[in-house]
Amino acid sequence: MIFDQMETDVLPRLKKLRHQVIHQDAHTHNLLVNQERTEEVIGLIDFGDMVYGPLICELAVAASSFVCEDLSDDPIQVMGELAEAYDRVLPLEAEEIDLLYDLVLARQAMNITITEMRKTLYPDDAPHIDLEEGLMDKIAQNIEHLLGLGRVRVTDGIRAACHFPPYFPAEQSDEEGLIARRQRLMGKHATHFYKQPLHLERGEGVWLYGADGRRYLDCYNNIPTVGHGHPQVIQAITRQASALNTHTRYLYRAILDYTEKLTNTLPDHLTACILVNSGSEANDVAFQIAQFITGKRGAVIMRDAYHGITQSIIALFARSPGHPACPPCRGVACPRHLYRTLPEW
Repeated sequence: MIFDQMETDVLPRLKKLRHQVIHQDAHTHNLLVNQERTEEVIGLIDFGDMVYGPLICELAVAASSFVCEDLSDDPIQVMGELAEAYDRVLPLEAEEIDLLYDLVLARQAMNITITEMRKTLYPDDAPHIDLEEGLMDKIAQNIEHLLGLGRVRVTDGIRAACHFPPYFPAEQSDEEGLIARRQRLMGKHATHFYKQPLHLERGEGVWLYGADGRRYLDCYNNIPTVGHGHPQVIQAITRQASALNTHTRYLYRAILDYTEKLTNTLPDHLTACILVNSGSEANDVAFQIAQFITGKRGAVIMRDAYHGITQSIIALFARSPGHPACPPCRGVACPRHLYRTLPEW
């Protein structure tokens, strides 16, 4: 079963991942540690298995060894801690983490298979083939344990350790519990879409993935213009956040470079922009500018639309008792959709 999964699913995906020269045998017997601080690895031995191969296999070899050191340890925690430490030095990609479970199982299954084959071929050397007494039994027990835990649970644990969002659908979706928790932590007026709320786990490209395992085409949010989890956007955010992340009252070059690129996309008569962090702020500032230039307070708004949560913007489209009287405004209907119209239209 393990080798079948490896052949049909893992190997085709493995070919697409990052490759480099790897040691390929960094198990506990090949590690050199500091005698005074045994948790500190200071070197490796046995370079006979070095190969140009998938980078994630280096971690898989180490993980398959470490999870067998003490079977009373939680393998998810062991693999998670190892992956998190590796990720701090050489950041892993989500696709690599998602194959770690299968690679560890394959490595352990290969250990047992090769050991038993050698014992059969060279029965006189059987006592010397097992490097550690009872190791194969440990590996067999660990395989059973990992298979019992399952790919979903183990991979989610490793992803969490490396601060990646869950990839696989949740085993159970507790919408009622989440709603109650949401109301307690965010307040009862934190609205959500649909009578049956959509419980999402992750986004990729134009797709949103629900806890029920279904994927939904995201036609609502602005983010599909570049896609959920776009690697270039993530890289740009990460690089800037690691260098400087502050507001506009300081003088720094990056914000000017960005603003210049942004204004270059505008008509010639628009040469400056005000940077804000939400649509509410954008509409509020735009309304302030309009009031200052015209000296008036009225507005034309899209009927039944949402424009923001600032006081001045809420006043334009007050829809519930308790809101202050809105300034003179006229609501207009949404433009007719080119492809579909609402029944009342």
